[in-house]
Amino acid sequence: MKILETDRLLLRHLTPDDLDDLWALYCDPEITKFIPDAPRSYAEAKEE
Repeated sequence: MKILETDRLLLRHLTPDDLDDLWALYCDPEITKFIPDAPRSYAEAKEE
């Protein structure tokens, strides 16, 4: 797995530990208006 890191940014593949934070983003309408195919349930987010 490639990881790119700077002082202000970390890019890596998602892991199961990221699910709660990812779901918090998907619950924010200000964010999901830019993600038309965002999961509609926690179970859908977990599948991704």
